[in-house]
Amino acid sequence: MYIDVVPNRNSPPAVLLREARRQGKKVVKVTLANLSHLPPERIDILRRALKGELDGLAFLKIPAALEQGPSFGALWVAKTLCDRLGISNALGKNRHTPFVLLMIAARLIEPGSKLATARWAKTHALKEIFGLDPDSFDENSFYRALSWLAEQQENIEQQLFRHRYAQKAPPQLFLYDVTSSYLEGSSNELADYGYNRDKKQGKKQIVIGLLTDIDGTPVAVRVFQGNTADTTTVPEQISILANQFGVERITLVGDKGMLRGPQIKELSAVQFNYITAISKSEIRAMLAAGQIQLSLFDEIITSITDMNTGVRYVLRRNPERARQVRANRNDRINKIKEFAISQTDYLAASPKRSVEVALRQVAAKIEKYNLGKIIIARQNDRCIEIFIDEYALYQAEMLDGCYVIKSDLPKEAITVEQIHDRYKDLSKVEQAFCTMKTGLLEIRPLFLRRADHTRGHVFMVMLSYLLTREMERFITHLDITVSELMHDLDRLCLQYQWLADDVRISRLPQPSASQFEIIKALSIKLPETICVPSKKMAN
Repeated sequence: MYIDVVPNRNSPPAVLLREARRQGKKVVKVTLANLSHLPPERIDILRRALKGELDGLAFLKIPAALEQGPSFGALWVAKTLCDRLGISNALGKNRHTPFVLLMIAARLIEPGSKLATARWAKTHALKEIFGLDPDSFDENSFYRALSWLAEQQENIEQQLFRHRYAQKAPPQLFLYDVTSSYLEGSSNELADYGYNRDKKQGKKQIVIGLLTDIDGTPVAVRVFQGNTADTTTVPEQISILANQFGVERITLVGDKGMLRGPQIKELSAVQFNYITAISKSEIRAMLAAGQIQLSLFDEIITSITDMNTGVRYVLRRNPERARQVRANRNDRINKIKEFAISQTDYLAASPKRSVEVALRQVAAKIEKYNLGKIIIARQNDRCIEIFIDEYALYQAEMLDGCYVIKSDLPKEAITVEQIHDRYKDLSKVEQAFCTMKTGLLEIRPLFLRRADHTRGHVFMVMLSYLLTREMERFITHLDITVSELMHDLDRLCLQYQWLADDVRISRLPQPSASQFEIIKALSIKLPETICVPSKKMAN
């Protein structure tokens, strides 16, 4: 008997167990069984058994040797989720795909530099999951994959968009926001000084713009030079929606620092609508012009419409936010008073100490706390006195907790409450930034210099965030975080069972109770057979 592989046109070849028999002067092939349904490793062992290579196993008097293999569970789950979300298909089949998938998984399990990722990967079941030899790559393979990822980013985003909305209409509302991420080094090609949201003064940064659907699921991400203003990033996002995704009549939701006059004109030029907010100075201007009245601000949402432009203004006062703002302001005022008293005591301790210097220090503290319009510091002999401008304080308190959202969407398209809620949905983008920057996925620290590596890295982190959201959808009933989930699964390792010096079978042990619960919650099925025959390594 022998194993015969028979080509089967466009289908996979048939694997048959056959026997040669003589009929007269002819030798004919007789098929005894079709083995096509068996895993390749079982077929290989059967082939070797038929050749007599495993005869010595019949006389073994000791159990087959067991050896702990590489980690399997977390990497298998990450790869399965990438398949489910269409990420694997969007990446395509090429030499960079396994390394991108490995980096996506690493952000969820053990984020670090690309050198650290290369070392981490070699402890995982690369051959069993990706068919990748652990000794065939180093960190440079990941850098090349990042360059390729940056080059293919628009195409991959487009394929993911189509996959996500293949069975339903694409969204009509998109959220957009911008953040920055500071750098420890100074050699990154995109690094520059700019408005630092991380409060890391003196450090260069990059600027990141994230576009999501109304549920906060990312559809595109862009990396800009560190000194890029928020408003100048909007045109590219308009281009992404209009050209890359081919959407029509879309509403872009952005905060008051994002969508201003020029950006609103650009949206109108491509027949897009907007939802944004206006600044406190604009609110005061509208109050002064009589366009709105202070009495309209209430916990209940109210609205007015500009009859000339059709723009709708949604007004509300958040009482809880008003209390927080007022308490914060009063706390700052008290700190200024305490500081002025300490400076007066300092001057009283010695006649040689300068009153002018102490006054400047108090003035600097007032400026730092942004209270220059409310507090005045004056010198009275050798005392520093604080005066409160009660009218200015009243003007400031008048708008505590008040905000105005505006949109050019007509009444028949969306209600006032929906405009309000859609603007508040921007918090979902902030949550995405929180997870991607400093939470689970850790965009920084950036160990990169080239612009294409940086863009590829940020895009890869966005793809990891898609996996995070997918897992969070399924584990809401479990008392566990995504980080804890992945680390628990990472303990699920393969076992190698040596049947002979050159015959090895990979086995997956029974998952623990917690691992089984996680896998069940994620609706993921572990493979029944994952063995990859190989020769035993020499000691």
